[in-house]
Amino acid sequence: MQQSRDMLQKTVKDMGFISARTIIPGVNDKNTDLFLLRSYMLEDKHGMQYVEDIVAEAIVKNAFVIVTGHHLDNKTYLSTPPELFEQMVQYVRERVEIVTVAEGTKYLKQLKGT
Repeated sequence: MQQSRDMLQKTVKDMGFISARTIIPGVNDKNTDLFLLRSYMLEDKHGMQYVEDIVAEAIVKNAFVIVTGHHLDNKTYLSTPPELFEQMVQYVRERVEIVTVAEGTKYLKQLKGT
């Protein structure tokens, strides 16, 4: 695992990136490896409680969250329903700052003191 991670870091840095995202669920805090950032996937099966729990965890842990989705439609189990996406954005905007992954990575670097 460490060898794969190191190879990923080198490749990503060579491409000019400062971090890499995984599909492992979770928030990103000062203990998160910048080349193994965690993320949450929004799918058809998720509701607002899922989003509320993610935001609450991020606030408690002083962390940032990457949320991903594949399609804004109701066509597949991987889709993010447009209604859920709109509700999620409104809910998040009222509670936390929305930033890019690059900005979130810089925030983590500050927390780590690097």
